[in-house]
Amino acid sequence: MSKPLQIIIVVLCLGAAGYLLINFMTKPSATSNEGTPDYLHFKCGNAECGLGYSWKRGTDTGGRDIDTCPDCGTIEASRAAKCQECGLYQAMSGHGAYEKICPQCGADLPPIREQK
Repeated sequence: MSKPLQIIIVVLCLGAAGYLLINFMTKPSATSNEGTPDYLHFKCGNAECGLGYSWKRGTDTGGRDIDTCPDCGTIEASRAAKCQECGLYQAMSGHGAYEKICPQCGADLPPIREQK
């Protein structure tokens, strides 16, 4: 193999390695909060209460679990989707499934990671 061809192959390999290194270094880490919601919404599962409430990620809970209803104190609260139009909290079922249209006002509910 000729010397110029060897130099071209080495330069191409170094360029590809540099590209992969830069791509790896600028990719968000698996532990970053990118894509996670700023607010978690819950709805109390107690039929007599049914309170819908939100918890801002990173705020102090005052020593209680975030899935404990602040009104009645039961630990039956489940994750919920919150309508941005009317404020209705809709409890999720199964593995995070929820209706994508608000049953009260008919507005489209955004994906969980985009809810405020």
